[in-house]
Amino acid sequence: MFLVNCMGSFTSNSVSICSQPLILSDYCVSRLFGCSHPENGACQNTIVSKMIVRCQMSQAEFVPFSTFIDTTFWAELNRRKLHEWRLDETPRYMSGSFSLVETVGECCWLSLGHESFQQSDANVCNGQLLLFNTLENFKGLDRKALLRREAQKVWDLIVSGEWLYHPDRLTTFIFTVFADLKKYQYYYWNCFPTLCFPSQIKQECGRSCGQCQIVGPVCAIRPYLCFIAKVVSINVDGKPLHYYDKERAHVFLLYSDGQCVPLHKIVEVSDPTEMKVVYADPSPVRGRAGWPLRNLVAAVAYSKPSWNSCSFISLREGNHLEEFKISWEQANVNDFPPTVGWERTHEGKMVPQFADMRKQFDPKKLMEQSVGLNLSLIKWRLVPEMRLERYSSLSVKGMTAPSKIYVLIKKIGAPFCTCGELQMAVDKGWEGIVICCTEATDLLGRARRKTDTS
Repeated sequence: MFLVNCMGSFTSNSVSICSQPLILSDYCVSRLFGCSHPENGACQNTIVSKMIVRCQMSQAEFVPFSTFIDTTFWAELNRRKLHEWRLDETPRYMSGSFSLVETVGECCWLSLGHESFQQSDANVCNGQLLLFNTLENFKGLDRKALLRREAQKVWDLIVSGEWLYHPDRLTTFIFTVFADLKKYQYYYWNCFPTLCFPSQIKQECGRSCGQCQIVGPVCAIRPYLCFIAKVVSINVDGKPLHYYDKERAHVFLLYSDGQCVPLHKIVEVSDPTEMKVVYADPSPVRGRAGWPLRNLVAAVAYSKPSWNSCSFISLREGNHLEEFKISWEQANVNDFPPTVGWERTHEGKMVPQFADMRKQFDPKKLMEQSVGLNLSLIKWRLVPEMRLERYSSLSVKGMTAPSKIYVLIKKIGAPFCTCGELQMAVDKGWEGIVICCTEATDLLGRARRKTDTS
């Protein structure tokens, strides 16, 4: 793959290219070089100058998945655990989703929410939930065996050829979790079964230095400019993105004439340069493919044993497309390959992750947050001089201070007791009051008597 910056403009049929970077395939560059030199007579009066192209092969790098868990996911997990699953540890279906929209960071985000427990065609990543009853069972899980077992399913999918019709099944996950519903704390570890096949996967990196300036008639190279516009600058007409939206196909083929066809047509292709494999890519990193490409490369390499390279187009939102030419060494297709997949933490450690959701789910914490908000609203709207810190210092039998003040305001209400009277009572050292519904009237009288005598 070569990146060439063309200064100047030229028009070929209805395709206009002006001062835009073009990504040229090896074939295009060779033909451009061929018709750029006067000695071969292919393209007179056409000058290509100051072009320096470097091409190198480097070890392919893939952007790994990271799990983003919405609060609604934990809420739905709590509900189903208490009311439906109880002590049953049977693996259950769940789904995650990833977006093609450009995000911040250097990871592919897999999102889990309340909808992850429902069957939906909109989700692009199917998986399993392993919910354990005890922390000991969670920690004692044979994760190496689990990874191998789930990766074997992906390998069987490739060997049987079923992946040609269900390529979305190449990307899956197993979400293991222990939920302490008393403390609203969760230990979890996600796994994305991935095949290390074939061996020595490399990525062709192209880089342009200098500029390419085309001067004079361009009749001789017009066919190749059309080829470039259709195959490389395919964001001109948005065909791949349109096909993706219409067919809901996350992997498909793109021929050199710009035609998009289903993935299973790859069995009819003998030359890998005739087409490119387009796939939905959640990677936000330019120049690096997302994690779904790993198993896709394994599937193509197994299904096409005579190939040692293939071009893949990363489909991202906004018609942003990026091409990766992947090459590999021939591998033994009879042996089950090594596997990887357990998610690392943000620090790069291979350990489970922990989520403390007490502030979101604990009734006492929620009450205190609600009380704090209500008191703040009273201060902001009614009594700006109210000193809220005095309320938190009160001691009340069987209740926290914020809860006490909340009940006091709620039961007595503005018609009986103003916020100013409450503030005055607190300032005078009012303590030891037990608040309940039946004591509201008596409490009001005591408050007023206390205020009058002071």
